[in-house]
Amino acid sequence: MGGHHSVRGRGSADGFSIAAEGEALCGAPAGADGVALSPDGKTLWWTPLASYDLFHAPTDLLADTTVPDDQVARAVEAAPGGRDFACDGLDTDREGRICFTDVTNNAIVRLIPAKMRYETIIRDDRLVWPDAVALGPDRILYVTSSQLNRAPQFQGGADLRERPYRLFRAASDADPAAN
Repeated sequence: MGGHHSVRGRGSADGFSIAAEGEALCGAPAGADGVALSPDGKTLWWTPLASYDLFHAPTDLLADTTVPDDQVARAVEAAPGGRDFACDGLDTDREGRICFTDVTNNAIVRLIPAKMRYETIIRDDRLVWPDAVALGPDRILYVTSSQLNRAPQFQGGADLRERPYRLFRAASDADPAAN
């Protein structure tokens, strides 16, 4: 599965670039980054950082090392489109909704898979490159602001990140998935 298109992303060769804080970044990492399990543990969702794609596959096939790679690859499905932002972190809630970090718009966005509808649940300019997201048992959504786009490799060698790095929390209407 390492060479499968679902884990490679797109990258600049395909005319794709990631935007953060209104600037396109060249050379952003392209591999699968955000991963999340469905509440029942039967489906793994993932997205490459350098794409707007979302994929999923049955965990029983992914975990079975006796299943040939080509059979696993045939089981990978792309979710229908509709996303227009780069994502660096995923989590699911008990209802199967998927929370995405939206590095393009400094936001947290939730997908309702049954309707393939995205909704912004948090938008804040302090979320500079929101990286990891997690729902806590207290119905609090936790998210880190990594400022990756301000790192030297994207800023001509200058480190524009502002310390201390931050972990934000916000009230949520969701319970974490019980995997």
